[in-house]
Amino acid sequence: VFQYCGRNSRLDEIQAAIALYRPGPMESIPNYLSGRKYPETIRYALPVLEPILSPTYGCVVYQEQVMAICRAVAGYTYGHADIVRRAMAKKKASALQAEEEQFLSGADANGYDRQIAGKLFDDLQSFANYAFNKSHAAAYGIITYQTAYLKVHYPKEFMASLLTSSLTVQGKIVRYIEECGKMGIAVLPPGINTSHAWFHVSGDNIRFGLSALKGIGAGFVERLERERANAPFSSFEDFVQRMTGNDLNKHVAETLIKAGAFDEFGRPRSQLLAKYESIMDACSEKAGRNLAGQLDFFSAHPNGTDVMPHSDYPDIPEMSLKEKLYYEKEVSGMYFSGHLLDNYSFHIQSMEERLTSVIDIVETLGDTEGIKDGSTVTLCGIIKKVTVKTTKKDEKMAFVDIEDKTGTVECILFPAVFARVISFLQDDAAVWFSGRLNVREDESGKVVVNEMNRLVENRQFDARAPQRPTNDTNVAQAITRPRRLVIRVPDTEGVLYKKAINLAGIFEGTLPLYVFDSSTKKYAENVAGIDGTDFVIRQYVALLGKENVVLQ
Repeated sequence: VFQYCGRNSRLDEIQAAIALYRPGPMESIPNYLSGRKYPETIRYALPVLEPILSPTYGCVVYQEQVMAICRAVAGYTYGHADIVRRAMAKKKASALQAEEEQFLSGADANGYDRQIAGKLFDDLQSFANYAFNKSHAAAYGIITYQTAYLKVHYPKEFMASLLTSSLTVQGKIVRYIEECGKMGIAVLPPGINTSHAWFHVSGDNIRFGLSALKGIGAGFVERLERERANAPFSSFEDFVQRMTGNDLNKHVAETLIKAGAFDEFGRPRSQLLAKYESIMDACSEKAGRNLAGQLDFFSAHPNGTDVMPHSDYPDIPEMSLKEKLYYEKEVSGMYFSGHLLDNYSFHIQSMEERLTSVIDIVETLGDTEGIKDGSTVTLCGIIKKVTVKTTKKDEKMAFVDIEDKTGTVECILFPAVFARVISFLQDDAAVWFSGRLNVREDESGKVVVNEMNRLVENRQFDARAPQRPTNDTNVAQAITRPRRLVIRVPDTEGVLYKKAINLAGIFEGTLPLYVFDSSTKKYAENVAGIDGTDFVIRQYVALLGKENVVLQ
C-alpha cells in the first residue's frame, strides 16, 4: 500500500494501510488501491454507504465503519452497534451470526433489498476477522510517520535511540545492529575512553553502550564517566587504580576485557585476562595501606599522586579470532571483531557463485524475479540453536537456526538428513547447506535441508583441491590432522564430563576428542571434534588437571 500510494500519501492513508494489512481486511487491499487510483470505478452496494466508505475508497477498513453501516442500513442504536463492534474485536463469530436476522429485518424496515443486505452482512462477517479500531490505527499512523521521518532525516540518532531503548533485550539489539549495517552505519565496539552508558552517535557511526554489556550497571558507568572527565585513562593499570572503590570488581573488569574495551591501549586481551586479577588485588592492597596511613615515601609520585608501577604481563600471543568472538558474544550477545564465518572465507569464496544469503531470502521473497516458495537455495552459516524432535514413527529430526552475516534462518532436517549430519550438528559449528525454501503465510521462509556439511577452515583449505558442495564426508576426513586429544574424567554422569563436552561443542573443530571414563576404564562411545588450539587445550587443563589431558 505504501509503495503504491507513493510520496503524496496522507496520514489517513497510512493508518488505513496499518488497518488493512492483517488477515481478513487484507483481502480488500487490491480494491483499496484500485479505488484510490481510479475513483470512478468505485461501486457502493447501497447509496447510503457512500459517505461511510468513500474515505477508504469503497472498502470496509475499520470497526467504526461497521457500526455506521449497522446504524444506516439496519437502524441500530449506538449501543447496539457497539455490541457488534465488541463482538468483532473479540472475534466472537457466534455473536455475529446471531445478529444476521436482526440486521436483515432492520434493512427490510428501512426499505433496502433483503438479498443485497444479506450479501453486505456476509461481507461484514468476513471482514470481522482481525478488524481494527480506527482510533488505534490513527495513533499507530502518527507514530509510524514520526519514526519514519526520524529514520530518514536523522538515521544515526534514531538508531542510537532505538538501540538504547532495547538495552535489556539482546535479541532486539542484534537485530537493530544488523539494520544499522544495511543503512551503512557501523556500530563501533565499546571503548573505555569513548563509550557512554547508552548507545550514542560518534562521527558517522554509533558507539556501543557499556550498559548493554552483561553485568555492567548504569551506576558504574556514571562513576566511570565522572572519573574519565578528569583525564582519559592511559592504561589498564591506570583504569584499575582510579576506579578501585568505585564499584569496580573482577567480574566487571573481565567483562570489559572480553568486550575489547581496553584494546585502544594496545595490550592483547589474552595478556589482560591472564593478569587482571593480580593487578586488581595489588591495587586493592595498596588502597588499603593508603587508608591505614602506610604510604611510603618511595611510592609517591612527584606530582602528589600514588602511581601503581607498570605490570609485567606474560609473554603469550593474542587469542584467536574465534576465541575473541566467543567472548564478545558471551558478554554482549554480538560480535565486534568480525564473524565466525571469517575463519572459513576461502571455502565460502569457492562456492560464491551459487550461494544465497539470509537477507536475499528476506528482501526478495515474493518478488516476481526474486526467491520464491519452493526455490532451491544454498547458504553458509553458523549453527546457533538445535532443537531435536521425535516423529510419530519414533525417528529423530531437528529444527536448526543457522546464522550468516546478514541474519538467521530456520532449517528443517528430516530424519534421513539428520542421521547423516548429527556428528557435527552442534552450536557454533560452521556449515554449508542446501535445500528447498518453504514459505507459509505470515511466516518467514524456512529451508528444508537435503544436504549439509562442515565448512573447511582457511588454514586447512586447499584451493587446488575440489571443494564442491557435496554431502560426502571425505572433505572433512581429509583435513583431519593425525593427532588426537585424550581426556580423563571420573565418570560420564558428573559435572566435569558435561563441562568437557560443552567445551567441545563451543570450540568445534576437526581434532578428534576421546573421553576416558575412569569408573568403567573404557572410552566413551561418542567421539567429538574440537578446535585444537593452545587456548582450548589450556581450558581442558584448567578444568581437569594437566595429568588428565594428553595430546597425542
